[in-house]
Amino acid sequence: MPEVREQIISLGAVLFRYGGFVAVGVGLLMLRKWAAYILAFVLVTNFALIFIVYGGQTMELDGYKSVLPFVGPIFIAVLFYYLWPALKPQVLEGSDNAA
Repeated sequence: MPEVREQIISLGAVLFRYGGFVAVGVGLLMLRKWAAYILAFVLVTNFALIFIVYGGQTMELDGYKSVLPFVGPIFIAVLFYYLWPALKPQVLEGSDNAA
C-alpha cells in the first residue's frame, strides 16, 4: 500500500525509536533513574534524525498540529519531574551505603 509506505520513514528509525521506548518502559517498571537518561537520549536523537537526516518531513503539519510533536516530550518531562524522587539509583554490589 503506497499510502502506508509514505508514512514509514525507515525500518532502522522505527526500531531505534520503539526499542528505546521499550528500554525506558523496562527501566520505569524497575524504578531506575537510567530510564530517564535513555529517554532523553532517544528523544534528542529522534529529533536530530528528523531534522538532519529526514529533512523534517514528519514536521510538515499545519496550524496547531505543528506543536503536536513537542507535546509528548513535554508531558514526559513533567512526568519525570514528579517521578524523579521515587526512582532509585542502581546500587552496586559490594559498595557500602554508609557514606
